[in-house]
Amino acid sequence: MSRTAAFFAILVFLLCTACTRQLQTPSIDLGGQYAELSQQKVQEAIVQACAYEGWTIREKTDSSVHAALNWKNKHFVDVSIHHDTQGITIGYVASRNMSYSADKTPKIHHQYNAWVQSLADCIRGYLDLEVSQIK
Repeated sequence: MSRTAAFFAILVFLLCTACTRQLQTPSIDLGGQYAELSQQKVQEAIVQACAYEGWTIREKTDSSVHAALNWKNKHFVDVSIHHDTQGITIGYVASRNMSYSADKTPKIHHQYNAWVQSLADCIRGYLDLEVSQIK
């Protein structure tokens, strides 16, 4: 391998590792103002937020929503959004082209964290809307 090729290989590796961050698992507490919401209303808020944020619903059960995001046919992420009377948790399932590493502290491309945090914020917005309709 020539010096130039080795240099570029190292440069690409460093750029890829600079883009990764610790994998986040956003959660939403369903106590307080959200305590009056039924599980059906919580799930409706999750489904609406997924649609708004561009996520595709792959499967629904009484306590979870399985959703995927395919960004520009280049990056793909798959999450499970579990909900019960205590709260909502967005958990990582799988990804493609996101530099995921399942080390002791899992890491992934920083954009994943931005996407799931945006989804969590949108779910909160729809939950707030559901609460406002009760009052």
